[in-house]
Amino acid sequence: MLDAFKNMTGGTGKQAQKQTEELELLIASAKEERGALSAMLTALTARTAKLTPMTKSLEQVTDTAASITTRLDDIAARLATLDDRTNELAEVDKRIRRRRKPSVRTASCRSTARRSSISRPRRCRRRRRSTR
Repeated sequence: MLDAFKNMTGGTGKQAQKQTEELELLIASAKEERGALSAMLTALTARTAKLTPMTKSLEQVTDTAASITTRLDDIAARLATLDDRTNELAEVDKRIRRRRKPSVRTASCRSTARRSSISRPRRCRRRRRSTR
């Protein structure tokens, strides 16, 4: 190939000699770059083989994290529902306590004592003492 360039330029001139040297340098640097690129491609190919299992592992971890997140969201929703129900029951309990009257409690104690031959329960005795 160099011989063809020499023949095209007229053969023996200083300019032809200079161009020939420049072409030889370009060819040498191209060969070096080709070798470096080949080494890089080999390294990348080796790393790619290692990355494939790692990619699969990361996908599995991502899927597991997504399923755990879904389960935690479900649990959080259940807890929120339970919290609402607990608050509702507390409100019902407050209403019940407000509606109870002391006279109703003592009347129930008296009726319980009349029905049974046993003396009045302690809670009724305490209330009766406190009413005197």
